[in-house]
Amino acid sequence: MGRNMPVGETRRACLEPLEPRVLLSGDVFISEFMAVNDSTITDENGRYSDWIELHNPALVTVDVAGWYLTDNASNLTKWQLPAPTVISEDGYLTVFASNQDRRVSGSELHTNFKLDGGGEYLALVHPDGVTIANEFAPAYPPQVADISYGVDVQMQVDKLVAAGFPATVTVPADASDALDWTGGSEPFDDAGWPIVGPTGVGYDTDVVIVLGPEIKLVNLGVPAKAFIPLDDSLGTAWRGGSEPFDDSGWLTGSTGVGFDTGSTYDSMIALDVEGAMHNVNQTAYIRIPFQVDDLPALSTLILQMRNDDGFVAFINGQEVLSVRAPGALSWNSGATAAHQAGYTFDSYDLTAHLGAVVAGANVLAIHGLNYGLGDSDFLVMPRLKSRLRYFEYVYGGDIETDVVAEMKDVNASAYMRIPFTVAEGADYGTLALQRKYDDGFIAYINGVKVAERNAPGSPAWNSAATAEQLDDDALVFETIGVTDYTSALVEGDNILAIHALNTGAADTDLLALPELEGMNVLSTTHRYFATPTPDGANNLSFTGLVKDTKFSVDRGLFTDPFDVTITSATAGATIIYTLDGSKPSWTNGIQVLPADGDTPPTLTLSGIGNTTTLRAGAFKITWQPTDIDTQSYIFLADVLVQPTNPAGWPTNWNPSGGPADYEMEPGLHSDVDMT
Repeated sequence: MGRNMPVGETRRACLEPLEPRVLLSGDVFISEFMAVNDSTITDENGRYSDWIELHNPALVTVDVAGWYLTDNASNLTKWQLPAPTVISEDGYLTVFASNQDRRVSGSELHTNFKLDGGGEYLALVHPDGVTIANEFAPAYPPQVADISYGVDVQMQVDKLVAAGFPATVTVPADASDALDWTGGSEPFDDAGWPIVGPTGVGYDTDVVIVLGPEIKLVNLGVPAKAFIPLDDSLGTAWRGGSEPFDDSGWLTGSTGVGFDTGSTYDSMIALDVEGAMHNVNQTAYIRIPFQVDDLPALSTLILQMRNDDGFVAFINGQEVLSVRAPGALSWNSGATAAHQAGYTFDSYDLTAHLGAVVAGANVLAIHGLNYGLGDSDFLVMPRLKSRLRYFEYVYGGDIETDVVAEMKDVNASAYMRIPFTVAEGADYGTLALQRKYDDGFIAYINGVKVAERNAPGSPAWNSAATAEQLDDDALVFETIGVTDYTSALVEGDNILAIHALNTGAADTDLLALPELEGMNVLSTTHRYFATPTPDGANNLSFTGLVKDTKFSVDRGLFTDPFDVTITSATAGATIIYTLDGSKPSWTNGIQVLPADGDTPPTLTLSGIGNTTTLRAGAFKITWQPTDIDTQSYIFLADVLVQPTNPAGWPTNWNPSGGPADYEMEPGLHSDVDMT
């Protein structure tokens, strides 16, 4: 790979409509609440109490003991959180506003006030009883059942370093580079570093087994051949292991193999041997070929068998199972006991005999046994299954640049340099380092140490990690707040340097996969959430809730034509309606716009004189639309003459029912005078 690497471009995603993941300078705040909880969540007593959610956006644990919640701007210390009340990093705490006043640390918390669904003041206050962390003032707007309200945060997120950014890597042989390589002494000559490639950097020699799907080596109904011996002339070669074996003269068909002078097994028998076997021999030889394409992937071997009465199973000539069979088999052996439940599958674990299976062509051979010459039935119906397994490396999905040859058994340390750019004028309020790592690291931005994990106090060129990072932890990005080091960034070219650490030179794996994000909060607004998320990040938000549609004429039976007016009290909303029974939406129906953005919409449909299904809703961009209202106006004169199958109506009463018939029985109305 060439030495001239492009500097990674900043990847920007603006107006990210999420709560901030890392607002390290931000307080805990009320992120969401519900003032009309009809069916969203219950408290420990099974009541649908109002609730308030607190969010700690910082990447450190915060104890909010002594903070206050209040619904009274004149009493900021109305209800105090108990000690301790710990909210984990980027975590949430739900407090029920039930007026129960429960303040026991570690238990469910309840304020001494309820929330007013019509709107009121709400605030979170610092322990000094004066400083307001955040508030809804002078009052939050009227609330709707099971729709929450809270803070919507719009963020700018710049991915300064993303996974897969180009890096130069070396495994140091001495201390000659000192700390010059960390970016504080640019330009630094890394042309002699031997490894160039994308992050993540590392290696893995630990193999794990991942179970895959179950496959059927021998399924039901596959080709089979059967033979009823009259002497011992075939010996044992027919059992497989000495292929090719000439079975061209055998009975040909598919599984199951057998006979029934009655009818119990008729639906299971595809190769009938009654004429050759009944009252002739208790034994039947059966050969079923099967193919194995990926032998190392087989992890189990399970034989499922429908059988009447006994059998011995062989795979490629090796006996793998004997069921109700004599110890010494011969060409005319019989079962040692009857088995009347042959229609059910019995399952046998043959995994210990997995070594009998070979790659490519195989033979499952069954020595079938009946319980007497005159037995009325016989059945052999096998199914052979296996669970696939795959061998994977734990970090295989994250390692893009492998350094096993350069590092394993050589050094516990490796150096990485990742160039990146910062746009002109960028000034980040939050800086976050995200890391997947095994086992430790020290991170530098332009020579300034910004973070470390499992690192020694005085690192050297051959230092080792001070603790092992578990595989499961290493596979998850850990977000580390480094906002205190935003001053280390410069406009233009920058260096993120990583001192990757293993627990020792002989360690079996290493992973170094960093990302760096710069973030700014662009705006915080109060909005509605149609899908409440207590104890979790807020979902898609809405500016407001469109007021329900109102109809001047309600549904019912009519004889004379009339006009109907539809309104919504929300200024700037659009009414959308249909007359064909379909659901109105932004893409379906007739739209009626308001006169202007400050005027509520209204429309009048004149001269409704026939049976009509009127459906309507009110919509507004960025607002939660109304439910769809349906008004059915039925004119008796239409009902009396409606056809059997009106256009657009269902043709069946239900998906599994008979044909629909909408016609009025003529005898019920033929003498009625509708005039």
